[in-house]
This record gives sequence, C-alpha cells and structure tokens, in this order.
Amino acid sequence: VNKLLAMSRKVLAEKPDVLLWPEAAVPGLLRYDNFVADAIGRLAQENRVWMIIGADDAEPDRVSPKPDAIRVFNSSFLISPEGRLEAKYDKRQLVIFGEYIPLIRWLPFLKWFTPIEGGFADGDRVVPFAIGQPRARTAVLICFEDVFPHLAREYVDEQTDFLVNLTNDGWFSESAAQWQQAAMAVFRAIENGVPLERPDQFPATEGLSEAEFQRIVKERTERARQLAGRIGRMSSTRKPPSAPESRRSSARPAATRGPQSTDP
Repeated sequence: VNKLLAMSRKVLAEKPDVLLWPEAAVPGLLRYDNFVADAIGRLAQENRVWMIIGADDAEPDRVSPKPDAIRVFNSSFLISPEGRLEAKYDKRQLVIFGEYIPLIRWLPFLKWFTPIEGGFADGDRVVPFAIGQPRARTAVLICFEDVFPHLAREYVDEQTDFLVNLTNDGWFSESAAQWQQAAMAVFRAIENGVPLERPDQFPATEGLSEAEFQRIVKERTERARQLAGRIGRMSSTRKPPSAPESRRSSARPAATRGPQSTDP
C-alpha cells in the first residue's frame, strides 16, 4: 500500500479529477482494515480527488447454516474527496477455477485439483458510480468482464459518461494475453459509444482529468470511424466461399490480417 500511495502522489501532482487503482490493488479487506482505509481516505482528502480502487470485501453469509460463514467478493470502491466510501461494486463474472470452483458443494474433492481451495462469491447487480466534480457517471467492470459484449452492455445507459475496467494482468507475465485483453476492451468502447479506462499494473495508477475525457472521446470516436471503414471495405470486397476448400483457404489470410487491421 505504501508503494501505491507514493506512486499516486506523483500522479496527483498533475491534479487529475479521478484517480484509478487496479483490481485487488489493496491487500486484504478494505472496509475491515482501519489502517489502510484511513491512509486511502487521507490521500483523497489531502488532494481533493475522487478515487476508484480495487480491493476484496466480505459480508456475513446469511444462507449458510454456519454462524461464522462469510462471503468474500472481488470488489471496487468509489471514494469521495472527503475520504468517504460512496459506492461498492462486486464482480459478477468470476474466473472459473481461478476465482471459484464449479460444483464444489457436491464435489468438494475438486479443490485439490485447482490452484485455489476456496473462491469468491459473485455480485448480483450493476452499481453506477456517481462522481460529483466534474459531474460524471461511470460503471466498473473488473478483470476480464470487459471481454463479454453482452455483459458490458448492462453497464451503460443514457447517463453513463465512461466505463472503467479495473484489472490486474500481472499474472499473465510477458505473454500476449494482457495485450489481447486490452485490444478487446477497445471494442467494448466502440460498441457502447463511451470511453473505457483500464488501470493495470502497467502503469499501476492512472489519473483521468476532464481534459483527458474530451481527448479520449475524440480519439476513440475517430478510431471507431476508421475501424468501421476498414470493416466496410473488407465486407464489400470479400466474396462468399463456394466450397469447403475455398473456405479453408480464405480463413487463413483473414486470421493473419485481423490483428494488423486493429493494431492501434
């Protein structure tokens, strides 16, 4: 946490309106760790900045017969410039065998074949985050929730100004997976007509000012027009295959051209 606070102070020298921390940036349970919660609250107060951060959360499990059972969530929090916790969103689309083990209630031995012994509970609703100044409204997608078009659509309505995807792709190491997920996020912005911000380990924090809002909208809109033009030209020139053999031959160049045509 001390490292994140130090990095954040460097970013805050540029006076952003919103400071974003990635998924699970805060170790432990934010609402139950007074030391960490107070440090983050002071950072927001001293710099008069809104913060959206990733951390775990827990609530009593009222369904379980065990009186001390809890449900743990992969969550995001909205912190006001007064240091108050204004809203919380719990991740809905969990990673199979990474954040939960399917059928574990009936097949408990499955936990011995996975890298985890327990798992997270899934959230049950979208939670809009309302920012006061500059007045804006956003919604948070956590981890790989931004790769699902049907899911991302549920987070955007007429009042949504931009989307946030809090993710932590450090466990991908130097593989192409982190870049692939970032590429897919571009399409969620295009499909829903709003900017999408993705704070990740690279960099660990990211500030977003009102001027940045306008720059992103202009940049993404132009990129969407260019991409739509390319797709239109490809659709008008591509002929439908007439035989299985031609389908196989036409699929290979399309797969090769795809990443090149969408490379920002």
